[in-house]
Amino acid sequence: MSSSQKTPVTIWYGERGIVNSIVTYIASQNDPAKTTSKLLDAVLWADGGKPAWISQITDVNLVVEISLSAFGNPDLLIVCSIKDEALPYCIFIEAKATCYQFSMGDNAKGMSPGFNSTINGQISLKYRFACALKSVKRDDIEIVESDSLYKAYKKELNDYNPIPRHLKKPEMLKLLTNIGLLPLDEERCYYIALTWDNEDHAFFRNADVKFPDNYPLFLDNDGECGYKTMKSRLGWLGYRNLEKSMNIRSSDEYLQACSGMFSTPEPSEDDYTRLSKSGPLPVYDKDFLDYLFGSFKDAYGKNKGFKIKNCKGSYSISINDYVLAKIKPKGEFVFVGVRISSKININGLTLPNSNVVGQFSGTYLKPDIDSVDLNLYMKDILMVFAKLAI
Repeated sequence: MSSSQKTPVTIWYGERGIVNSIVTYIASQNDPAKTTSKLLDAVLWADGGKPAWISQITDVNLVVEISLSAFGNPDLLIVCSIKDEALPYCIFIEAKATCYQFSMGDNAKGMSPGFNSTINGQISLKYRFACALKSVKRDDIEIVESDSLYKAYKKELNDYNPIPRHLKKPEMLKLLTNIGLLPLDEERCYYIALTWDNEDHAFFRNADVKFPDNYPLFLDNDGECGYKTMKSRLGWLGYRNLEKSMNIRSSDEYLQACSGMFSTPEPSEDDYTRLSKSGPLPVYDKDFLDYLFGSFKDAYGKNKGFKIKNCKGSYSISINDYVLAKIKPKGEFVFVGVRISSKININGLTLPNSNVVGQFSGTYLKPDIDSVDLNLYMKDILMVFAKLAI
C-alpha cells in the first residue's frame, strides 16, 4: 500500500458482525479449543446440567452462516473434537441482537411468512437437518430428511415446502464431510440461542415465552414432541455471560458490532418493561421522548440539512446525510431510536450519553391501532420529531 493510500475502514455491524467478531476472537487465541470450552461452559442448559465433554475439547472447526439450503443458514456451527472419541459434537448457534421473546415465533400459527427467521423456527430447522445427518452415506449426493419427519412437520406447522427438506450442494457436502459431520447421530448435536437477555429471562425461565408454542419444536418421526429428551442439549447464552466467559471485550470488532445493536450486554428490568408485550407500553410517552431526543430541538432547529427518508417501510432522520434517528416497524411494535455518541460532533452539537460510535438507543412503542395503520403511526411519530425541531 502506497503512502498516499488510506487504510480501509472495516465496519462490523449487526448479528452477523457480532458472530463474525466472536469467531475472529476465538481463532486469534493461542488455544482456540480452550476458548471454545469457556464459551460453551457459560451456556445455561434447559435441564440445569452441563455436558461433560465440554472440558475435553481438543480441536474446533468454526463455520459461519453455512448455507444448508432448505434447512436454513445457522449463524454459527461449531464442530468439536473430543479427547479419545472418534466422532465430534456439533453445536448450532442462532444469534439475535434482541430478546428471545421479541424474536420468537408462534408454533401454533404454523409456518407463516417469516417464521423460519424467528429464533425457535431457526433452531427447529437445524434439528431437522441434524436428524438427516445420520442416514447420509459418504457417496450420497444430497442430505434429505425422512418422509416421516417431513410429514410430522407438515402436519404440525403446515410446512410450505412441497417435498422433504434437502441439501444438494456438492461443495457443502464436501465441507461437511471434511469436518466430520457425514454421517453423525443427531444425539451428538446441540442447539443454543444467543440472545440479548439476562439469566432470569433465559427462554426456558421466562414466563412470557410459552411452551410449546414459542420453543423450538423437536418432533420425532411419529409427530411426538421430544422436548423432554432434548433439554440436556438445548441451551441459552446471553451476551453478558459470553463476555464473562472470555475476555472478548478486548476485541474492538466485537464492541463495534454490538454498539450498533444494544448499549449494554443485557437488558435492565426497565428495558423488559418497555419491551414486554404485557407491560405498560405507551402509545406516546412524552417524558421518554423528551429525554431520548434531548438536544434534537437545537440540532433540527438550526441545521438546514434535516431530512427524512423512507426506505422499505421505515424512516431515517438525518442531518447533512448523517443518520441520527430511526423509526422502524418490528412485529407489533415500532422501534424509535436515536444515535448517541459523544465522539460525533455535528455543527457544534455533541450528542450525549455514550462513548460508542454508531449506537442507536431507543424503545419499542406499541400502537393502539391495527397493523394496517402502522405507517400512519410512524408518520405521527415523525410529527413528534418535527415539533421538537421548532
